[in-house]
Amino acid sequence: MATVPLDGVMWADVPVPPTDAGSSAEQTSQAQATLADEGWFVTAAASTSAHLLPGVVQSHDIVAVEGNGFRHSGRYHVSKVVHVVNAWGHLMDLTLRRNALPSAPHVGL
Repeated sequence: MATVPLDGVMWADVPVPPTDAGSSAEQTSQAQATLADEGWFVTAAASTSAHLLPGVVQSHDIVAVEGNGFRHSGRYHVSKVVHVVNAWGHLMDLTLRRNALPSAPHVGL
């Protein structure tokens, strides 16, 4: 086992024992979990005004997006807001993100 000094801290290579890859279902589950852990992969941009909404949107709010079809409508995290206040009103340019898409809707018979 080798150690490497980095800024005065000693980091060690720790051997990891091999593991069974598991079934196809386990591999799929692990891949989906890794994808979810890796972060936000759906981003969107939107513009609105304080007149159209019940209040002012702020960063880190959760907003509902409607009218974009089944896959892209839903709840989004607001990662950035640019407010423009002028004689015509209070406008907001939003950068939205989410880390999941819904699966296909189940159709019952």
